[in-house]
Amino acid sequence: MAMLQFGGTMCNVVTRFAPRTIWRINSQQLLTLSSSAAPVPDIASIVDKPKKPVQQQTSTKQSKPKLKSENKLVEAAFAAILNDTKTVADRSSKSSIRKDISEANTIDKLLSIAGNEKISQRDGLNIMSILSEWINAKTITPADFEKDPRFLSLCKQLAGQAEQSTTSKPHEHGDLKTVLSLAGDDEAAKLISTLSLAQMTQVLTTLAHKRRRSLPILRSLSYHISRSTEKMNVKECADILFSLAVLNFPDEVLMEKVSSELIIRIPENNGTAVIGSVVTSLGFLRYKNTELLDALCEWILAEPRSLKPQYITSLLLTLATVQHIPFNMTELHKAFIKPLKETDVSASEIWLDVVWATVILGIADPVQVACTLNSVFIQKLTDLQCLTVPRKVKLLNVNAAAKLLIPNYTGPFLNEDLNSDETFINRPKEKQLYVTSVHDTLSNLFASSTCLKINENTGMGFIIDAECYVDDKCNPLPIGQAAKHSNATRLAVISLYYNDFCRGVQECVGLYSLIIRLLQAKGYKVVLVPYTEFNPQDKLVTRVKYLKEKIRLTVQSSST
Repeated sequence: MAMLQFGGTMCNVVTRFAPRTIWRINSQQLLTLSSSAAPVPDIASIVDKPKKPVQQQTSTKQSKPKLKSENKLVEAAFAAILNDTKTVADRSSKSSIRKDISEANTIDKLLSIAGNEKISQRDGLNIMSILSEWINAKTITPADFEKDPRFLSLCKQLAGQAEQSTTSKPHEHGDLKTVLSLAGDDEAAKLISTLSLAQMTQVLTTLAHKRRRSLPILRSLSYHISRSTEKMNVKECADILFSLAVLNFPDEVLMEKVSSELIIRIPENNGTAVIGSVVTSLGFLRYKNTELLDALCEWILAEPRSLKPQYITSLLLTLATVQHIPFNMTELHKAFIKPLKETDVSASEIWLDVVWATVILGIADPVQVACTLNSVFIQKLTDLQCLTVPRKVKLLNVNAAAKLLIPNYTGPFLNEDLNSDETFINRPKEKQLYVTSVHDTLSNLFASSTCLKINENTGMGFIIDAECYVDDKCNPLPIGQAAKHSNATRLAVISLYYNDFCRGVQECVGLYSLIIRLLQAKGYKVVLVPYTEFNPQDKLVTRVKYLKEKIRLTVQSSST
């Protein structure tokens, strides 16, 4: 309790919510999220600038907490932690003082150093950090030093530096003062355990706002928020998920805790924006929690006010990313998805997102698909100079689905000249190394090059890592002669790396469900090679044995 009181006193200034944004997955970002050839991009680089704050509270005057004078000093001292201003002191003097601080093993020795007039802000904060560490270790209590004149003098000194910095930098991010500008991240991380849940959430939100991906602080925050017994509200849960997405720090233990809280709190929520934020963050994080997704869909369906199309777009893209069909999809489709038209969304590329997501989810409307594959729509994308390779890939996905998966489709198809050998997303380095290992292993299993094709462009917006034919006894067949064998099985080998899977469950992302369905419709038997089963570091004989057994099981299942 003493630790929490000390931390709460020092961090009392951290009571306001940081500005945060509600953002939407755009057409290229989600494709990269779940591409067969690219990992999830750094979210911090995707979300460039906040556009609209979510439930942002603003005021022209800053409210001042009513604290005792001593607590005000401690608060001001802690406020100095975020300041970028550093006292310039003599180097030799600094070195001596810091050595004394590191060697001090009692409160008296530590506070004696604090009385040094040459002490810098960094050294003062270091003393505060050590005191906090001792409190955490339960070797001392705040009562042992909080009335000591030397401690109060140190607080006054740091408070003066904080006030001076605030005066000279009025444009800085509000009054949000946390542990973010300690001399070292490790020292800042030590203070996290003294904060309340609301304060820890605020620190995490500020890190996201500043795009500061400090791993020591993030790990400490994730650990202590996950262990906290305090209850979260929907806004705090949304802030945490948003921050994890922006900072590309998908801690699954923390996401599970937040999801559990949201499942309880969502029915009581009245704000649409915060729900939109949660939905979009889940998509960027590739986090699949079916109970949470169902709760979000149920809330959206029960929302008495009409939802903006941007929220439906975000919902569709998130559901498509993690390949989840909610229990009330029929009602959602009838109420929100089927009525959507291109004129309802803000840009043509967003309309492509909508149709592409419905194709992945298997709920594509032939009329909407025909509108997307129409030459007028394609020309519109071209004129807007937004017909990029990722969008061409999406169009090819939709076009292939129209040919193979959508019954009774009578609309137009894409011109053949839209497809080329370059119309797919290049694999990132890590994925390419993994696929190369699969290729090398298959080359040893299929000794003749006539029996194996690698990196085969399907013309459907993706490539097959390897294509081969085998007979009913799994003997390789030359690809050119496979048609002569009535018992030939056409195999497509697809490698699945880390970023091809959802978080929360070991399931591939939605794009791969579409790829598998398209390949099966083309007559392939799909052999999936997940990174959880195939290790490039294993001996060659082990890898060959694994792929041979994988192919045998695939052929066996196709013959039954």
